[in-house]
Parts: sequence; structure tokens; C-alpha cells
Amino acid sequence: GHQNITNSLVRWLGEKKKGLWPRYLSYSTWADNTTVRRSTGFTPFQLMFGRDCLLPFDLEFNSFLGLDWTNVQNREDLLKMRLTQLEYFYEESQDARDKIFKSRLKGKFYHDAKKKKHPVKLQENDLVLVFEEIFETQTHGRKFVERYRGPYKIVKDLNNGAYYLAELDGSRLKGSYHGNRLRKFYCR
Repeated sequence: GHQNITNSLVRWLGEKKKGLWPRYLSYSTWADNTTVRRSTGFTPFQLMFGRDCLLPFDLEFNSFLGLDWTNVQNREDLLKMRLTQLEYFYEESQDARDKIFKSRLKGKFYHDAKKKKHPVKLQENDLVLVFEEIFETQTHGRKFVERYRGPYKIVKDLNNGAYYLAELDGSRLKGSYHGNRLRKFYCR
């Protein structure tokens, strides 16, 4: 995004010439638009126009980027050249689409791996804290309120991820509590 352009201008111009940034903005933008992106494997220019950006060097020395339009003699030749351009664009856009999909999938797996909770296996007689349900819907204005209550003792494992709990004096709590709402309590 714009951060790349800004950072390149700062590095290029330095502290002494920072007032000249409007003069060099177009150069930095052009450099950014002709640089390959990791997520797509293509430059923004390629994705926008379906071809590589032709530089003055490419035009002067007839590089591989330019198609030879000088041999177009009739409508069939012209259509062949246009089809070649379209075929190249289609292949490149499909490749970019596949790379974007893979990049997003990779990002999703990374995000999910970070987000995934690795619960501690709880057993009978373990001490646990119970997450307050109010925080699932209301968090505004409750920054300093305790989010967990307890400790309680696990009386029975129901083998479906839920547990029966009791106060430390042995009096049982009403209902069962699922394991995602429980956190193991460690005495200091």
C-alpha cells in the first residue's frame, strides 16, 4: 500500500530533501506498481493491464516483452496477435488468482493456528476458574472487573467436554460447565 511508497521516499530522499517528496512521488509510485507482489507473483501493472510494463529499454532494443506488430499484413494476422495477447492475459490472471487463493489460505491457517486454544486436560479434583458469561456479550465499561470466578473443584468429568463443579467445601454447583469456559487454577 501507501506505506511502501512513503518508506521508499523517506529512504531515497533522506532527512535533508524530505520537502521534495511531491517531485519524486510519481517515480516511487511507478516503482511500486512494477514490483512483483509476494501474494500474487505479479506486479500490479501486470494484473491491471494484462502484460508487463514496457520500459524505454524494451522499445529501443526490441526485447521479448513486445510482440512484433510490424508483420501484421491482414485481418487474420491482427486477430492472431490480439488472441495471443488475450491468451497471455488469461493465463496470467488465472495464475494470479491461484496464487492469491493460496496466499489467503496460508494466511487463514496461520490465523487459525494462532487463535486455536490448546486446552489443558482437566481431571477430577482439579481446581478451576469459571469464565463469567456476561463478558461474552458485554465488555464495555468492564475493563477492571474480574472475568473469572472461583476457584472450584471438579467433581465429575462427563466425558463430553463438560464437568460438574463444587465449591471447595464440597457443596455442588447447579448444572454442568463446558471445558472452554474453565481455566485450570494454580495455587501460589
